[in-house]
Amino acid sequence: MTVLTRRIFLQTAAASSVVLATDAIGRDVWLRSASEQVRLALVGIGPGTLDMLATLASIPAARVVALCDSRPERLVQVAYALRGMGHAHPQITTRIDRILGDLGVDALVVSGGFPSRDH
Repeated sequence: MTVLTRRIFLQTAAASSVVLATDAIGRDVWLRSASEQVRLALVGIGPGTLDMLATLASIPAARVVALCDSRPERLVQVAYALRGMGHAHPQITTRIDRILGDLGVDALVVSGGFPSRDH
């Protein structure tokens, strides 16, 4: 039997929110042509974030438009790294609700894990 930890609960809640939001917004919002870019928000900045950004920056159909983390200094560091890769300066925030409510974001990339007990 699997123990329901706080981490599993938060992961399930986040996934459920995305499914419910998709249904509430409507399916036509999610239909895109192959030539359009997918606007990504990177949530959580961890040790492998810069490598992940380099990979995402190499994909022409992907554009990182927002960064979210609990530490503003990491946001600034990663935003400048992204600009150094030739991309526009992304929106930066410490509040995930701003990312989730932004219609300019098509998908989330969770790279640094889910919130810890200090949130």
